Amino acid sequence: MSMIPWKEEYNLGIDSIDAQHKQLINIINTLAREIKSGITEQDLDKTIVNMEKYVQGHFLFEEKFFTASLYEKTKEHIAEHHIFLEKTKEFRERALTGDVSLSIEMLGYLEEWFLHHVLVVDKQYVDTFKKFGVQ
Repeated sequence: MSMIPWKEEYNLGIDSIDAQHKQLINIINTLAREIKSGITEQDLDKTIVNMEKYVQGHFLFEEKFFTASLYEKTKEHIAEHHIFLEKTKEFRERALTGDVSLSIEMLGYLEEWFLHHVLVVDKQYVDTFKKFGVQ
């Protein structure tokens, strides 16, 4: 399990959102460390709670500005958010069975999500958000 260092290419140039994305990197890296050292059910539960808190705050933040700035890809972007929320719900249900092996699947999912969502999907709204004054 390797850590994901924050890279300059991850910056969207919108400080509030970059800070939120760094929180997600922290969740991913914490999960990677716990898997390496022997993850427990409690660790897994805490990671899922952190994922749930993160998405509630981050997605609401983005979606507020989608509406306010009349972002043209709002519908598609929110659909991606719903996929993540469903996956988080699935992880929550599976974790209740005590299956800590799903932590490796979670780590892969989070890494892939981060790289695709931030580098591809989120980059699409940067110009709209900046013109609207989001900082």
